[in-house]
Amino acid sequence: MAAQLAGRLSSDPSSKTTIQSEAEANLPYSRSPHYPSALVVAGMEENESRVEAIEALMETWVAANPRQAADWAGSLPAGAFRDDALSALMVHWGG
Repeated sequence: MAAQLAGRLSSDPSSKTTIQSEAEANLPYSRSPHYPSALVVAGMEENESRVEAIEALMETWVAANPRQAADWAGSLPAGAFRDDALSALMVHWGG
């Protein structure tokens, strides 16, 4: 699944993550009501507010559909955003 998302998520020099819409409809988690929030969080500037937003997103997404949350977090490219998403996933998955 990570290969499917390659090229859709990228970090620009200003530390913002952007998502392009190419073939998103084919990704199972893209039909989740939490996915639009994930796009907003991904577009946030890398700071403490984004970390808090990832925590809140993963808390609600894991409660509603842990598999979709895990699929989304696992599809992110390597980096701080993915690390934060996976960390939040693990905290809330076990909770």
